[in-house]
Amino acid sequence: SEVWHIFRVGRRARPVGVEVALADRGLASSASHSGYRHLTGRPNHRREVDVRDGGRLVVRDHVEGSGKHEVKGGWLLAPGWTVRKCDGGWLLTQGPAAVRLTVSSDVPITTELDDAHHHPDYGVEETVSRIGWRYEGELPMSVVCVFAQRTLPDSL
Repeated sequence: SEVWHIFRVGRRARPVGVEVALADRGLASSASHSGYRHLTGRPNHRREVDVRDGGRLVVRDHVEGSGKHEVKGGWLLAPGWTVRKCDGGWLLTQGPAAVRLTVSSDVPITTELDDAHHHPDYGVEETVSRIGWRYEGELPMSVVCVFAQRTLPDSL
């Protein structure tokens, strides 16, 4: 949706094709929205989320349409999480909790770790980490992010 100024919303995105399937040991869902269809090439973003027993979360983002576009995505981490680059992704830790994040794509993407702002309450701003990815080129494109629980060695 187009948001401008405080509490002002212009063109509104609508959900499309929302599906949820429960399994014995997990959940699969998918949905898209109409928020970018007014742009040249009528881009359509669809996200699929798959959660399975064992602590693995897979998020697939697909952007279809035509023409050249800049596509960005990423993850804003809650306060208290630390991030360390590792082979093929990142290791996210908070106390004894550890999650490995890998990001892959069918097109060449760039990934980055930046500071971002989190607003836990009105007028309150905290600096947190944001893991992002970016693509500039022809559509369609897809990105897959896999979050997997890890056990940290005592030496960390």
